[in-house]
Amino acid sequence: MERKVAGERPEVGAAGERDAYEAARRTLLAIFAPDGPLGRLLPGYERRSEQVELAEAVLEHLFAGRPLLAEAPTGTGKSLAYLVAAAIYAVQSGELVVVSTQTLTLQGQLIGKDLPLVARALQAAGVEDFRYALAKGRSHYVCLRRLDRFVERAGREGGALQAAAERLRSAVLAALAAGGEGERRTLGVSVPPDVWAEVAGDAEDCHQKRSPHYDRCFIQQARRAWGRVHLLVANHALVFADLALRAAGESAVLPKYGRLVLDEGHRVPEAAMRYFAASVSIERVEGWFREIERRRQSWMEDVFSAAVLEEVRGHFDRLVAALEHVFLALEAALFPPSPSPTGFSGGSPVSAGERPAERPAVFGEARPIEGPIAVPRGDRAAAEALLQYLDRLQAAEGWEEPTIRGLRRLKEKIAGVVALLDRATEAADGTTAFWVERTMPPGAAWIDGAIPSARARWLSLHGEPIDAREILAPFFQEVPPVIVSATLFPDGRNEADRRAVADAFGLGASATALVLPSPFDTASQMLYVFSRSGPDPREEGAYLAYVARALKQVLEKTGGRTLALFTNFAHIRAVGEMLRPWAEGEGIDLLLHTPEADREALVARFRATPRAVLFGNETFWEGIDLPGDGLVCVVVTKLPFANPADPRVRARERALRRSGQDPFTAFFLPEALLRLRQGIGRLIRTKDDRGAVVFLDGRLLTKRYGRRMIAALPPARVGSLDALRAYVPSQTAVTPERQGAESTTGDPSEGR
Repeated sequence: MERKVAGERPEVGAAGERDAYEAARRTLLAIFAPDGPLGRLLPGYERRSEQVELAEAVLEHLFAGRPLLAEAPTGTGKSLAYLVAAAIYAVQSGELVVVSTQTLTLQGQLIGKDLPLVARALQAAGVEDFRYALAKGRSHYVCLRRLDRFVERAGREGGALQAAAERLRSAVLAALAAGGEGERRTLGVSVPPDVWAEVAGDAEDCHQKRSPHYDRCFIQQARRAWGRVHLLVANHALVFADLALRAAGESAVLPKYGRLVLDEGHRVPEAAMRYFAASVSIERVEGWFREIERRRQSWMEDVFSAAVLEEVRGHFDRLVAALEHVFLALEAALFPPSPSPTGFSGGSPVSAGERPAERPAVFGEARPIEGPIAVPRGDRAAAEALLQYLDRLQAAEGWEEPTIRGLRRLKEKIAGVVALLDRATEAADGTTAFWVERTMPPGAAWIDGAIPSARARWLSLHGEPIDAREILAPFFQEVPPVIVSATLFPDGRNEADRRAVADAFGLGASATALVLPSPFDTASQMLYVFSRSGPDPREEGAYLAYVARALKQVLEKTGGRTLALFTNFAHIRAVGEMLRPWAEGEGIDLLLHTPEADREALVARFRATPRAVLFGNETFWEGIDLPGDGLVCVVVTKLPFANPADPRVRARERALRRSGQDPFTAFFLPEALLRLRQGIGRLIRTKDDRGAVVFLDGRLLTKRYGRRMIAALPPARVGSLDALRAYVPSQTAVTPERQGAESTTGDPSEGR
């Protein structure tokens, strides 16, 4: 793919700034030179023109204060490119740069591998004292004041709790004496989740300078350290948490920064929308009272005496009773009655021949709210009475700031329940998706659904923005971002796609779009096999049987080392059941991604098991790295179109129709193409990798949009399934097969 640059290149300002930029650029080019610091520090280092071009673009945009959207495919060395540029800029300008990622895996790579190398390279280039750190949320750190309270309570209760508290206190005191960071992972003792919840930093229970431990507080020490560095690594959620706190006039999480680099940038709009989402359930409201009852936050000890607690209990009981009626009315309106093992209205149906005991322990389904719903709203009066009571408590004289802040936040949460219900049931907000989820919790029995009060607790109401632009645009006006990703544009060669992505980030014409070519020769490293004759994916039963047959044929060629990408868990389960008897007979491990599965553990097992096939759902289409012979084949079982039944997708579709746009062209197709490119990107990770991608969805060849999708994919040879032998080492194949000639319509569903 040729380079594509859209938008005006920025101009660095006044003469002094241009001189500083040119000096920084000379340093950057020296670092990436074949005989420069990286060449001396990295064995086998080769100067990559794509990497240097990206580094130069990042440096230029940081100095100019202009946004950059950069797509840098796998193998470019994008993280090293933007880190060197950001480090040089930060040291020379004295302005803090925040680098944010979506995943902990990439965070670990930046802190543990890339940044130490950058620091050594800068030092070798004459740039001294480059400092960096990793920013984490306060819940990662122990709070010394809350620890004191926990130890005191445990001492009163005695027994195992007291022993656990003393062990924890000893570990924390040792960390203090050794100058440790106070992070849970560094304390050297196992801390159960329920205990950690009692002692971890909590924004709602922070006394700040009023804390007796303020001067030696682990959280404050970390924040002071962050303010002394040039580059701070964070994650997208922490960046948006900081943004929300600043917007609310509260104490920020991160120190003031002037430049922002967002890696895994394609995830930023989703991260923003998810962070600013809201939800309510009876379980959550009851949880607020349980916190009060246990005086989980220290300010509660002053406010909620035994008499006050009983008054508050009555108010919460009335609010919960009103919410039960609200949620049961929402269930009746949104979940049509169906047969069930309990006979209660709205139950989930049982398939023919399936006993209730065979149902999964957890089930979940969601229904969108797409118009006004008339439900009983006794919650308004109950919440108002509770708020008035809390107002009277807050009006009492003598409360310290932590108590006033705690009461204010409690009132905001209660008012938020009513506000979300108002917006959702009136359905007047065209910028938000509203839906109700019904989920039977672990440990619950189906018969519990016959009890209305129990069933109401299976329901939750959600609201989420459907357009990130309103969140991102004002933020990015203050802090111009550099946004990078291996796959950022559905089709980087298409100017309309580049404009659409810039618009989705709220950047519009102010952003430069840079699309770099892959450094790999995918045309010789990768084979595409397309299927034409499979059933329509909408014919689910026939299509899943076809997928199982096709996977069997693929595995007969590869013997394992195959990643099969699916679009939902039900299909993974169904195809896994069809294929399991054959796979067991051939000694091939089926590794199935389930909602409860540990993703990293599955990847580790797949990496350690050559004769294995991994069935992966949504999260496996990106973010896994299996270079070499660990992965030789990717099977795309179905084009990854967004689920039209997802309430967020439905709301987005309706909003596009209202604005006169075609949802398929504006949303469904670009999203599917981006995800398809991400999935294919799992295969070729180094210049020595070889392998095949097998597409089982015939719509790529039979639909007009399929041609556009194929044109946007990395170049590769096209052949039949028999040609796969030339791209896959044969030592683990199940059955020797002759190698076929290349064709244009290789179909794994056809017999050989």
